Amino acid sequence: MPECKPICGLYYDLKKVPPEKVVAPQYDIVSQEEISYYKSLSPYNAFHLELAENPEKAKLLLDEWKKTGVLIKDAKPALYYYELEFKFSEKLLKRRGFILLVKLHSFEDRQILPHERTYGVLCLLC
Repeated sequence: MPECKPICGLYYDLKKVPPEKVVAPQYDIVSQEEISYYKSLSPYNAFHLELAENPEKAKLLLDEWKKTGVLIKDAKPALYYYELEFKFSEKLLKRRGFILLVKLHSFEDRQILPHERTYGVLCLLC
């Protein structure tokens, strides 16, 4: 069983940024044109971090967003439950999961499988 722990979540301050301008779909399911569109909505759109030119640029942006209060960190660690509804092949599907800290293991330990093979729980690997 994987070792899991609560984390201090980091989230947008909705008084500073409208959610419809900063959230985006998974980057691996959108076209380059769609990525450009989402990035154009706001300098704080998630794609600016997820698809930064390099890790150093992503860290600078993340630090800036935290410093200016665009992103807020929860004071207490928690497990974050989420639900995601989407349409696929004309069917409405719902996925439920948790965002939390998980201890990393080598692939051979078979503790956590690649996300392409899991269908119910999402863990933030840190």
